[in-house]
Amino acid sequence: MKREMTLGAKIALGFSAVLVIAVLVGALAIFNMRRVQRESEGLAQYVVPQFSLAADMEALQREIGYYMVAYSLNHDAGWYGRVEQPVEQMRQRISAAAALAREQRLEELAGSVREIEQSFRDYERAVARTRETSEQLLAAREELLVAGPAFTERIEAYVADQQGAMVVQIQALAEQGASPEAIRELLIRQDRINAGVRIASMGEEIRRVAWTAQAQRDVASLNALAARFEALYQELAGLIEVTRQEVNLRRLNEARVAAQQYREAVQSIIDAQNEAAQVAAERVVAYDSVLGLADSLSAEADDYARTAATAAARALAAATRWTIAGLLAAIAVGALLAFGITRSITTRIRAVIEGLATGSQQTTAAAGQVAESSQSMAE
Repeated sequence: MKREMTLGAKIALGFSAVLVIAVLVGALAIFNMRRVQRESEGLAQYVVPQFSLAADMEALQREIGYYMVAYSLNHDAGWYGRVEQPVEQMRQRISAAAALAREQRLEELAGSVREIEQSFRDYERAVARTRETSEQLLAAREELLVAGPAFTERIEAYVADQQGAMVVQIQALAEQGASPEAIRELLIRQDRINAGVRIASMGEEIRRVAWTAQAQRDVASLNALAARFEALYQELAGLIEVTRQEVNLRRLNEARVAAQQYREAVQSIIDAQNEAAQVAAERVVAYDSVLGLADSLSAEADDYARTAATAAARALAAATRWTIAGLLAAIAVGALLAFGITRSITTRIRAVIEGLATGSQQTTAAAGQVAESSQSMAE
């Protein structure tokens, strides 16, 4: 015969079922919340710092690039001085990114940081070379400022001397009369004056073209000055050949030296500008490389953040669904168990009541029979 469960067993079973459901729901919720915790820790410990460092690197690199463009155009040491602080801050950000990669054991980040570090070193070398070419250019300009006036001063002194001598000769002719020899001397002196004026004019034209070409950053025009210098040397050589006075020879030779120095300064400017153009190209490549790598770091952090946020949202949604399902299951099981236990209890109580009623009827009937028997015996 099958044995029916006792009331205590049924109540224990009901509470156990509800408890098991609660434990399962709690376990699933903990599991999903742990996933959310891991994603949140990843955001806090890796993504946010990486994104912040990448943003700082990009901003610092743009700031350095702005200062360097200004310096390469105006060659003002004040602009170069502004580069030092952001460069140092950039180094600190790179070191911080490398430390983050080591602490979090992020090989991909470590590789990206090494690439940024190498590109920034290339950029720093280009910055240093930019300063060298700028100083070379400034030194050459200083030489122009010295050699140009020196040349003009000597030529003008020569022309002034020739003009003074010519005035003296004209006065002598006026007093003594003009001879063929005296007239020939005047013509020769006039040729020398004309040659001096031409040389001075050529020198001024060379100076004008040199400074205009620098202002326009026109290296081709500076290179074209070579032909002008050769023509100037020929004029000087011709004038020196017909000059007899020692003082004028000294002036012309000093003018030739000044012209040579001016030409050498122009060549230094050409070399400096060519070097500056090459360095600027290298600087731009390194600049773009650093910005691109920093942008990649930001993109990686953004992708990871989006992935982590999506995973966390899914985990929270799953936890919510499982919690609701568990609660519904617990309610359903609890309702069924309550119904079953209540029915079992009421059935037993009803059976007891029916048993008591039956016993009362039997007792009443027996009492009636006893009474009848007692009356019969009394009669």
